[in-house]
Amino acid sequence: MIAVRTFVSQNQIVIRSAGKKPEFEQWTAKNREMGMIWHPGYIVLDPLVEGSFNAFFLIKEADTIHIDQNSQRSALIPFEITDLNECCISTVSEIIFLTRNVTVDLEREKKRSRFYPVNTASDFVLEEGTYVLHFQVCIGWSAEFDSDTEEVYYRFDFIKEANPEFKVLIDDDYGWNSSTSLIKE
Repeated sequence: MIAVRTFVSQNQIVIRSAGKKPEFEQWTAKNREMGMIWHPGYIVLDPLVEGSFNAFFLIKEADTIHIDQNSQRSALIPFEITDLNECCISTVSEIIFLTRNVTVDLEREKKRSRFYPVNTASDFVLEEGTYVLHFQVCIGWSAEFDSDTEEVYYRFDFIKEANPEFKVLIDDDYGWNSSTSLIKE
């Protein structure tokens, strides 16, 4: 598992496996209401918390679905990895690449807010193909990161799946429930 403390701002978190596409990040009224913009390899999510803040991103590969006891939002979202070199989770100011790249200067990239945690996490290996992304917004404390206070944190579990489908696992106070369906762009 990868745990990275990340600066979240401007109400969006992007998970992508393609180069940056600003046209895929344009919020419509329907997208705002849903809290997500979805394309097969490009997802933009509302972090649910207003303003700018630091939060841990807990990222892992998984075989099963596990709902965190602190989860406020939990959903399975189809995701396709088509370009491993571009596979990342980002905010407006920081990028967490999810593949190994031994050619980069880690210290130089860190100063540019570009992180390569997979370079030092040998147990995290994604491959091209289809996944279901188990996305969770959690409020509380987890032993998986170093903090002595309760805070917002996010879980991104990549589960290999031949036919991924969108499914809300927890009815939440922000508008997602078992009848919520995916808006395909």
